[in-house]
Amino acid sequence: MNPGPNVFVWSIDSISPSNWDTMIIFNNTVVAFAGENTTVCQNSVQLNAIFPENGFGMWTAIQGNANFVDPTFPHTMVFDLALGLNVFRWFVQNEACVGEGIVEILNNMVITNAGPDLSIVNNSVTLQAEPLDVGEWGMWSVVAGGGNVFDTIPNAVVTNIPLGDNIYRWSVHRGNCVGTDDVIVSRSEFIAQAGEDRVTCEDSGFLSAVLPAGATGEWTVDSGQGTFVDRYAYNTVVRNIGQGMNLYRWTIYKDGNFASDNVFVQNNAPTLPNAGVDQTIYSNSTTLNANAPIRGYGRWTALNNIDTILNFTNNLTQVISLNRGTHTFRWSIINELCSASDDVNVIVKRDTTTWNGTTWSDGAPNAQVHTFINGRYTIGVNDAGVNLTTKSLTILPNGELTVNLGKRLTVNGDFVIKSQIGKVGSFISNGTLVCTGKCKMEMLVIDMISPEITGSQLHCDMFKKV
Repeated sequence: MNPGPNVFVWSIDSISPSNWDTMIIFNNTVVAFAGENTTVCQNSVQLNAIFPENGFGMWTAIQGNANFVDPTFPHTMVFDLALGLNVFRWFVQNEACVGEGIVEILNNMVITNAGPDLSIVNNSVTLQAEPLDVGEWGMWSVVAGGGNVFDTIPNAVVTNIPLGDNIYRWSVHRGNCVGTDDVIVSRSEFIAQAGEDRVTCEDSGFLSAVLPAGATGEWTVDSGQGTFVDRYAYNTVVRNIGQGMNLYRWTIYKDGNFASDNVFVQNNAPTLPNAGVDQTIYSNSTTLNANAPIRGYGRWTALNNIDTILNFTNNLTQVISLNRGTHTFRWSIINELCSASDDVNVIVKRDTTTWNGTTWSDGAPNAQVHTFINGRYTIGVNDAGVNLTTKSLTILPNGELTVNLGKRLTVNGDFVIKSQIGKVGSFISNGTLVCTGKCKMEMLVIDMISPEITGSQLHCDMFKKV
């Protein structure tokens, strides 16, 4: 019978109308065809059941997973298929009759993961896709940017990566299905900046590198010498900078990457000058005694601008025509644009001093000074010492010199006692007299006897009248 109403007539062969009757049979048989089994490579599919001629239909999931857009529509879309086999029933009901059809959807969708996006500074990187399953094979390709990555392994190495964003696609094949995923590799410039090269005149100074955010850094000596106060600080102080050229390297580290840069520090500090020890002289000239330069050249300067320097660049030069007083000379050593200096004082004193009974006219006597006595002077009484040494000694007519017991008078030249009419210098010694020159009395009257010259410890020639 055909679906729906079917009319049957029962008749008896007769001309009478009452010899036939009609019967209607309704065929409500349900034909439910759910469509052909199929294999897909994604988690959605359009079902393809036959529309029921009568009644209504409904989709349900027997195995797997499904999200029907319209479960009553034979050609509905279904989403969220489970991986593998999904079995769906198409149930049709017409009045009291029902029918159903089964369709199998095999989901062979390939799910792949190309790995995390990466930020790098070098021009190569190892990609980090998930491992392949049995029966799968993969291939990398460049979607955007650049680089060399033609490999079939998940952890392929990409080389020659340009700056900026680079997109690489990992395609995994299983049968007729392909799954893809992209990874972004962002390469930025990672540049170490050690600061500007410079010239210094000191053996210490500040370094000034750049430390990028999130990075760490370290200073090292590439050549020359230097000591870093904090070698991990970008702005550290370096000490003990070597003479000449010094090369310091600043290396920065971040995310497994590193970069370095060098800074040149030229130390042109000259040899440290030493102008020599201060001098006290009793003449109008002397020889200066500075150190000879090893780095650079030296030059003398007279700070009072009137002294005569015979050779301005000789560290052992003579200075002449010096007047009495203090003279300051500066020894400067110059190397390139660097210089350093040191001063020496030359004190010029008169070579004579006179005792006037209370004080010395030009300081106490010494072996460089000619001494005149013009008043009463006793060694050990008028001074704190026990000895008196002089270059020469002259006792004037109004002078009186006494050497007490245990005291010593040393004259490194002539010892003269002067006189005038009615007066003669007096010398009394109970101590020791050493006279290396001539001892003489200058008498106006040649036969005059000088009883004032006495003493038992005179170590000099006999005083002679002249």
